[in-house]
Amino acid sequence: MVRLARSRAERHGWSNVSVLHSTVSRAEIPIVADRVLFCTVHDILQSIESLRNVFDHVRPGAQVVAGGGKFASTWLFALNVHLRAMHRPYVRSFEGFQRPWAVLAPFFEGLQVTGLALGTGYCAVGRAPTGIKGRPSGRPR
Repeated sequence: MVRLARSRAERHGWSNVSVLHSTVSRAEIPIVADRVLFCTVHDILQSIESLRNVFDHVRPGAQVVAGGGKFASTWLFALNVHLRAMHRPYVRSFEGFQRPWAVLAPFFEGLQVTGLALGTGYCAVGRAPTGIKGRPSGRPR
């Protein structure tokens, strides 16, 4: 995937794309980002170390968006069984899958979460804190 991503960026002349091959918690991020998108990366969103490393490289006030799958209401048991089977190959643990944004929430200002697809997905939108970069100002919501 790294080779393909680098090839695509080069082919399209995308000089503003940095492709890294590393664990997120230890990645040496060479930029300060204006925006952050977390797309279907549940395991990263459950790692405070990974989130701190990312937000250490995000300008204060930057737009942040996270989205992905989540468990629906408990009364939709059959649907949640299907969700677990569907997501099993892509997550290490389902810990936090009811509210995947909970660990990420302190890294947001003005967090707004929208449920999608009968509650089986979400989109969380906000801004990086304008205080000390990379350090959450509150507790998970």
